[in-house]
Amino acid sequence: MNKPDFVKVFPSKKLINRILFQLDSDITSRTIIPIYRSLYEKKTIPTKYRHNGEVLFLMNRVLSKINKISHYETTPLKEMRNSLLYKSANNGSNDAIALLCFEVLSNKDVTPTKKKEAEKLLRDLIMLGHGLSFKVVGDLYHSMGKTTECISWYEKFLEQPQLKNELKGEVLEKIAEIQYKEDSKNIKIAERNFLEVIKICKLQDCVKSYFYLAQIYIKYDPMKSKILLEQCCTQGFKEAFKELGYLEMNYFRDYGKAQEWFKIGMEVFEFECYFGYFDCSFELKQYNNCINCLKSMEILSKVDKNYKQYIKMFIANRTEKIQISIKNSKSENKPLANENGINPINTNVSGVEQSNSRW
Repeated sequence: MNKPDFVKVFPSKKLINRILFQLDSDITSRTIIPIYRSLYEKKTIPTKYRHNGEVLFLMNRVLSKINKISHYETTPLKEMRNSLLYKSANNGSNDAIALLCFEVLSNKDVTPTKKKEAEKLLRDLIMLGHGLSFKVVGDLYHSMGKTTECISWYEKFLEQPQLKNELKGEVLEKIAEIQYKEDSKNIKIAERNFLEVIKICKLQDCVKSYFYLAQIYIKYDPMKSKILLEQCCTQGFKEAFKELGYLEMNYFRDYGKAQEWFKIGMEVFEFECYFGYFDCSFELKQYNNCINCLKSMEILSKVDKNYKQYIKMFIANRTEKIQISIKNSKSENKPLANENGINPINTNVSGVEQSNSRW
């Protein structure tokens, strides 16, 4: 089977140049795009760059940035990205070696022998004072839930000279996230760190910081929280849609706006958005929307059984609203089952504990 043409799977020259500029690289797209093409079409690197680990690692970073920006990665681009990481490591890029060590040490399926080799390589890089290796060790402790050790290594990384803002922001954001989640006494410290992150990083590189700041401000400055959540939504940050929807619904009482945010959240299958959408539709007396929302939830419950208990809790707290919606909708005298045979939602909620939550 023939592969698609290179131009159909590879990003535009304009995007590549923009990323190279963000990476502060002296190398241009004119240099690296032909290398990408050769790797894609011939599975080889041109002789001139075959043993240039730094250029190959730069190409890996460009593809990693594209993946981060688009939130999606095609198989050809993923294969190229992985291939470039291995090739750059084999040709002396310490950054690539450090990242490969992380992959090996965080993979449960890797043999003990290979893990020992990776540990030795990482120790050697640390002894050389290789900056990224400090971050990699911090990431490993983070993946194990050892937050004290994690923060210690992250702080060592932040002490490195001439750090790029993107990497500095990524690490500072992780520290702030730990501070935010672990101890309410650290909220002010976490807030300062999140604010520092959004000061030095582009929005697309620090969406989590905007989101956590919105959570911090939501009780005493809802308008500021709303603005921050709107920024998150522009980047497609799933968790922000429901939070912004509930803020519009419960604080600003703007059911129309809230409904729109919940609708977008439903499109990316953020399940709690279905509950908010139902409530907004009910307040707006859009009873047909309520019924359609219930049908959609029933379909989702068949796709993912984890949703069933949530739906039971939801129905337990909306029984009266559901009955009113059925009575007033155009399908008042029709069963809730749709043409594909989806069963009606059972509104018999006996035995389901009542709750005051969003459910």
